[in-house]
Amino acid sequence: MTLQDALAALLVSLFDRSELRTLASTDLFLGDLAADLPPEGASLADTAASVVAGLKKRHLLNRSLFRTLTTLRPSHSRAIRLMEARWTSRRVVLLYDTGSGTGGTPPDVAVARTLAWALTERGHCVWSVPPTADHAGSWAEREIHDTCDAVLLILSASAARSGPLQAAARSALARRLAGSRLPALMVAALDPTPPEGDLLPLMADAKLYTADGSPDALVDSLDRDLRHLAPVASQPVDCERTAWGWPRMAPVQESRPPGPVPRIEAFARGCRPPEAAFAMEILPRAPTVEVSGDRLAVTVDRVGVKEAVHTGAARNALWASWLGVREKREAAQAWDAWYQARLTGGDPGPPPEWPPVPLRWAAGGILPLVRWRNRTWVPLFFRDIPPYGWVLPMGATDPEDDLQDPAAFALREALEELMILRGEPRRGVPLALRLLIVDDGEGPEAARARAVAALSAPVALRLQRDGLALGDGPVPSVHDPAPPPLLADPVPTRTDLEILGPDGVPRRHPDVLVSLGPLDLGIDVIRVLRLDLDAEDTILDGEVLVRPDGTRELVRMPVAMIAWSAISRVFPARGRHTLAWTQDTPPSVRAGPLGPADVHFFGWDIVRRREIALGSRMGDAPDPRDRARCRTWIEQFGPRFLDAGGQPSTASPCDLWVPATARVLAQAVARRVGP
Repeated sequence: MTLQDALAALLVSLFDRSELRTLASTDLFLGDLAADLPPEGASLADTAASVVAGLKKRHLLNRSLFRTLTTLRPSHSRAIRLMEARWTSRRVVLLYDTGSGTGGTPPDVAVARTLAWALTERGHCVWSVPPTADHAGSWAEREIHDTCDAVLLILSASAARSGPLQAAARSALARRLAGSRLPALMVAALDPTPPEGDLLPLMADAKLYTADGSPDALVDSLDRDLRHLAPVASQPVDCERTAWGWPRMAPVQESRPPGPVPRIEAFARGCRPPEAAFAMEILPRAPTVEVSGDRLAVTVDRVGVKEAVHTGAARNALWASWLGVREKREAAQAWDAWYQARLTGGDPGPPPEWPPVPLRWAAGGILPLVRWRNRTWVPLFFRDIPPYGWVLPMGATDPEDDLQDPAAFALREALEELMILRGEPRRGVPLALRLLIVDDGEGPEAARARAVAALSAPVALRLQRDGLALGDGPVPSVHDPAPPPLLADPVPTRTDLEILGPDGVPRRHPDVLVSLGPLDLGIDVIRVLRLDLDAEDTILDGEVLVRPDGTRELVRMPVAMIAWSAISRVFPARGRHTLAWTQDTPPSVRAGPLGPADVHFFGWDIVRRREIALGSRMGDAPDPRDRARCRTWIEQFGPRFLDAGGQPSTASPCDLWVPATARVLAQAVARRVGP
């Protein structure tokens, strides 16, 4: 069975014949494949095979297809995600010396772990076959060779003398001499010493990679060459996780759920439905950016708005229908680069031709410039759903928000997410909250009441889920007297925003930063604030996830301080090519590397996520959905936050950034908004 056959079989398990024909007749879902469909009376299997052939012919077999399938059949998201991994990735086996029986752990183990997670982040499907005595030769067995594209050998001096590795080499050479297919062999050499014994003839057609440079350079080289390999054919697979979280292969067995395809509407017209999670209008015209001296003026035109996005499903369908089409994505990328060059002070020339890119209005937040422990830092959260990466305290507008007043909803989102404490969180020990006070003219008491209201839900959940007693004064505290609130001062940005309301009346908002994002179809308004923290202050994530059934759960995004000096280093100051994008839908920005001294983790939520994922703390009874979310985070990003012992570690911080955050940080660096 080829992968094309496997994808057709997956479609058969998800949809009936009439559903599949409907989905394959519109660009909003699978694509306009009407010309490729068989006659009406054809079987479901023939229809599915024709749909897959049409998708392949039109180059639509990409990540956006699988995102659309997940939106349509969320109950089968696991099988769809696994098929996506098989279709879009290269399967890589890691072979390394575990040091079993030697009384010590060789460096090969740490290198294998680092490479495995780095290649997984790049989209490859990586699993390990440690060559212990019990597994000698197992990497050369038929099941490995028929389902993997490459074997990556971590070669050190100890590995070259390893008995199990030499046994594996003998088995592989015997299969090669017998004419059996063997995967490509890639060797990451940790030691210049030539391999000995049975490993030497195996190196004859291997590609050698030296590991004397940076780990990122080694990963880049491996990633580049893996992408040139043709993937092997195999059946659809599920994943059985090993101790390190890398997948082994097992067949998928799922049946089609009852019921029709859910109706996905990219836009909700006219009114805001009761199920609305947020309210973001679709702008009919492109924003403009004008230069006057050292100031920039951004204009957003809401006149004639007729459409809006209210739910995550609608937003995801919008992403898939736009960013999943090559021509539309290329047009969006050209505009994204032009806007960013303009907003960072460059001269990108005349704007490209404007397609009807459905930009969402609006979202917002703050860029806090924090003086803490004698350095300037920016507190950021790590987002573990697309788009992945470090993100400022920000979010989308609520249905009740005034869309002419981004300063208000930007501040509300920040107040809801930033929980600043005096001291390290400890169960059973009351801690004082430090309220973030931003006086927008309503007076200090009103500003304080707003801050208290924003944190009421997360404070209650922290007590219920974590045993943390947090308060802003009346609650008993280990601090006597209670610490003072945090007074934030606005920072000038020399960028002004003007919003033309539905009635054509303009409203001006001076000194903000604006992310104009055709590549993630959004506009974000960011206020820049400066504040001082004491050395013992810590930060928790205050965001609360409200599920469709009304239950509430802490999001627990990992929180870090990232030094402004590092941000100034990793984001280029000016020019058209300021950001490096991943290929996801929607994409993230890759900017790094970040060093251990550049990042400080507040470890409470990192440890709690691991406890929830592994069920390792007595008394924890989290929602199964929360446990699954934490497990997925560990599998995708664990080594970026945890060491081998499961403790928070900044040894290898993640270099992915949410697009809006990357844009405004690059603008702040270019326009010298920071310290």
